[in-house]
Parts: sequence; C-alpha cells; structure tokens
Amino acid sequence: MSINLRVEDLFKKDIRRDIDGVIKVDKYDEDSVYTELEEYVVTQESLKHPDKIQDVDKEFEDSIVIGGRVFNKKIRQQRERLIREVKEKGYDQVIDEVTYTWFNRFVALKFMEVNGYLPVKVFSSVESGKQEPDILTKSLSLDFLNIDRGAVIDLKSAGKDEELYKYLTLSLCNYLNKIMPFLFESIEDHTELLFPDKLLHTDSVLSDLNGIIKEEDWKDGEGYIFDSSGPTAFLKDESNMEYLCSLLNTKISDRILSIITPTIHFNNGVLRSFPIMFSSLNETKSHINSLTQSCIDISREEWYSRETSWDFRKNELLHLKTSNRLKDAYDSYCSYWKKKFQKPHANEEELNRIFIDIYDLADELTPDVPLEDITILKDESEIKDGELVFKKDVIIKQFISYAVGCMFGRYSPDREGLILANKGETIKDFIAKVPAPSFVPDDDNIIPILEDEYFKDDIVSRFKEFLKVTFGAETIAENLDFIAGALSKSKKGGESSEKIIRDYFLRSFFKDHARTYKNRPIYWLFTSGKGRGFNALVYMHRYDKTTLAKMRTDYLLKLQDKLDARMGMLSSESTRDKQEKEKLSKLMEELAAYDEKLNNKALAYIDIDLDDGVAVNYAKFEGLVEGI
Repeated sequence: MSINLRVEDLFKKDIRRDIDGVIKVDKYDEDSVYTELEEYVVTQESLKHPDKIQDVDKEFEDSIVIGGRVFNKKIRQQRERLIREVKEKGYDQVIDEVTYTWFNRFVALKFMEVNGYLPVKVFSSVESGKQEPDILTKSLSLDFLNIDRGAVIDLKSAGKDEELYKYLTLSLCNYLNKIMPFLFESIEDHTELLFPDKLLHTDSVLSDLNGIIKEEDWKDGEGYIFDSSGPTAFLKDESNMEYLCSLLNTKISDRILSIITPTIHFNNGVLRSFPIMFSSLNETKSHINSLTQSCIDISREEWYSRETSWDFRKNELLHLKTSNRLKDAYDSYCSYWKKKFQKPHANEEELNRIFIDIYDLADELTPDVPLEDITILKDESEIKDGELVFKKDVIIKQFISYAVGCMFGRYSPDREGLILANKGETIKDFIAKVPAPSFVPDDDNIIPILEDEYFKDDIVSRFKEFLKVTFGAETIAENLDFIAGALSKSKKGGESSEKIIRDYFLRSFFKDHARTYKNRPIYWLFTSGKGRGFNALVYMHRYDKTTLAKMRTDYLLKLQDKLDARMGMLSSESTRDKQEKEKLSKLMEELAAYDEKLNNKALAYIDIDLDDGVAVNYAKFEGLVEGI
C-alpha cells in the first residue's frame, strides 16, 4: 500500500526560508539605473506629467542640448524610445527590466570569460594580480570589435575609464549578438542608454561576480540560479538535461513552484529549493528522455518553419507541396501539422502521468493537459470547441511574405535558406549562389505597390510570376482565387481575386510584416502619404546610396507622367471622368510634395549601417517611409 504525500511534505526544510550564498541584484543596481534615467532628464515626476518632460533645447551636427546639458546626438532617439517605454510600462517596471537584463548579460559574459569563450577578458586580466580588466588595457588592439580608435584614444587620454569601459562592453555585446544571436539579443536603444554606471568600483555587481563565486564554480556552474524573470541554471551532470527539462514542464513543477513563489518571477534560490526525485528504473528514465526529445524536436521544427528563425529554409506550403494546386498544399500543411501538434500533447500527458507516479501525487494531480497549453502553432491555429483549427489567412500571408522575400533575393524557391542577407549584395551575388534561378529577383531592389499595374515589376505582377514558377501556369487562376478567399471571406462588390490581393499589398502587407519582425521590418515601405499615390518596397540589405535617386527617376517621376497623361484623356463633361479627375488631382498634389522630400533625401546620398539596427537606420528616412 502506497502512502500519498502532500506537496509540502516533499521539502526537508521550511519552503519559505531565506536562501543564502547566491548573488542578488541588490538595490544599488536599481539605484544606478534611476541615476541614469535622471541623467537624461527623465524623472518619475515628469513622466506623470508629460508636458513637463524637457524636449531638446538645441540640436547641432553632432550633439544636442537638453536641460542645459550637452549630449551626443545619438542620445535623442534612445531617449525618445526610453520615454515611450516608461509611459507604456511604468517607471519602476522599466528600471526592473533593465536591471535584470544587464545583470544577466554580465553573468553570461563572466561565464564565457572563465570558460575561455571570449577573445578578451572583460572582468579580469591574464596577468595575475592586475586589477584593470584586459578589455581596457588592450582597448586599441580589439580590431574584431570594429571600434572607433579615435574615440578610444580621446577617452583614454581624458582618463574616462568608466565611459571607455561602457563603450567597449557595448561593442562586445553587439559583436556577440552578430555571431550568436541565440544567446545575446540585440541591445535596444533604451537598454544601451541605461547601461549601469560605476562598474569599475569595488562595490559594483561586477566585483560580486569576481569575488563571491569562486572561479572553479563558474566552470561547472553547480548550484547557481540568477535572479530574473527568466532564471538561469547550470547543471553539473548534463546527462540529466532531458529529465529535468521534462520535470520543470509538468504539473508537478507548476504545483511546487506555485508554493515556493507566489509570483511569475523566480527569485534567488527558487529552483535550488525545488525537490528533485529521480525514478529508480532506467527504463523509465529512458522513456522520459525519449518523450522529452520528441517534444524538443517538434518544437524546433515548428520554429524553423518560421521566416524569423535563423534556420528557416523554405515556406511550409512549398515544403509540403503535393500538386500544382495551392489548396492541396494547404490541406497537406493542415494534416501534417495536426499530427505534429497531437504528438507533444500526448507526450506531455504521458510525462505528467509518469512524474505524478514518481512523486506519488495521484490524489492531488491529474495528467490531463488542455490543448490551449500546447505552445506550438500559436500564430497559425486556435482551439475551438476542443479542436485544433488552422487560420488560413495567416498561413497564406506567410506564403505571401516568403514570395516577397524571393522577389528581393533574400530567398529562392531553388535553394533553401538565406541567399542575400548582407549589406550591398546584388543580383550578381544572387546568381553566384543560385546559378540558374527559376525565379529572378528584382534587379533594382525597388518594387512598386500601386493601385494599378503601371510598371512591369509591379508587386502583383511579380507575385503572379512567382505563383507560376512554384505552382504552374495552368493553375494560376485557381490559386489566385484560393489566396483571395483566404485574404477576404467574401468578395466585396464582386471584386476580382487580383484586386483583393492588390488591396492586401496596398493596405495590410507592411503592417503584417512589421508585426512579424517586432517593428523591425527588413522590407521598408516608402509611401507618399494617406492617399497612397506612390508606394514602393525596398529590401534594407540591398539598399545603397543611389536607391532613392533610382526610386525618384525610374518610378515616382514616371508615375507622375502617367497620371498626368491619364488626366489629359478625361472628359470634363462626364460625371465619372470628373470624379476621377478630382481624385487624380489630389494624388498629383500628394506626389509633388513627396517628390520634393524624396529629392532632398536622394541628394543627401544617405548611407546605412546594419550594425546600428533597423530602428536607427529606418529613422533616417522619416517622412518618406511608413511609420513603425
């Protein structure tokens, strides 16, 4: 006869006791961020009254003045982003987020440094007993960071070690983001602005990282959990990885953690307090590992199926294509992913059952898992009346997005993965990678989106060409109807499929694209304004300083000529012609105003630096592009 335990009985000690010996993000770290906020004239009191937030007093070529203090001009955009974040989330929450963000970055850097993963030491020196970290000592020889040597020399000469340390650490974090984006997320504008100060002081969090945890402990990582909303744990025996991953995703974990911590944030020592029980049977352990690995494999495959994944290969409708009918590909998609969805659901219920038996908690818990709790396909499906239902419009929009990527050469139906994704790459680079393409990308990196087919590389025309290449010319009409049916449940006023698709490109494509890329779009929409008289997409990775000039001379001016000619053909007596003439007249006014702005920007030969990120580069074209 087995004895049923209560969850509380699993703990040898009081589960609400204090946990010592773990580094904590102390109040002084938050104070540091508070100090940085006020440094840029953004206080809690001012944010309660937006009219009190000081605007930029003066703006010069390389600097701005706020509240009588001079700042680097780059601060303006960062400060504006900071103000937006604080207004949306609240003063204290932004401080909390930034504090933990930087703490976790420092922990990762320290772990990598001790284990020999960094090209330079950030917290210490290879020379025994030396206090100054090597990143400062060797600041002029860090060529891999592509630093501004002049700025480094100026800071060293002025004895501004803290400012230099900040500059070099930020450069290193951005460098690591480029080579391992899965670990180091790109640094947001306001996060960089709130880089903690006085890090070289003896009472800083970096001093704690060097002193409290012994270096040998960093090498095996045993027992350390770092305070954040997404805590970090290092395993001494990695053979238990699958076992522990599955345990922490079961109902056992939910129940125990709800007792240990009442909030969604795991504070110091939470996971260290978690009672881990291992099955005494090797067969059970192997079965758990197998079920866990199956869930991991399916989740990985689902993530790789998304365009935003680093390992994205090809759109799923092409990957699962069974005929030249797009509907068949969609049906194949639904069948394939429904089976994939059912597998982790069954696995999770089985894992719940196993761990409930191990912990002997059958009287408290059941293994059942609601379908809503399965975390794959959240964008592409929903649960209705206990059934998995796919969202046809979302799946078709993903296909359209992939088609646009092929139009720019980012992807190709002839080769999986990224093709053109570096600054300045051209069609020649594309042909070198895809020697005999069935679908050739746009040659000038400018694809017009207009109310009619005024240019041969009109986006709807190019999309139809893509459909013919991928699904055949004989089914083009049927496939266009299927796409239009997914985008619009009913054809308003008997609109054609092409008209529905054109309207989607005109009014909704960029919004969906910006949402997919978290407001960091890679295809930029240049638009003349509310009237949508002129619109064109440009792929940021293929942009160069002549792109705006080409857009103006090869598209905008030619469109104005075409519309002017059309106006000349309209009768002043026909009511319909009068209405069209009035509409065209407004569009021509909009285009004339846009031409002036476009010409000014074109003459400036604006360059972009991909290392600065989308937000910084996109802002250079304010007034010409759709807002994000």
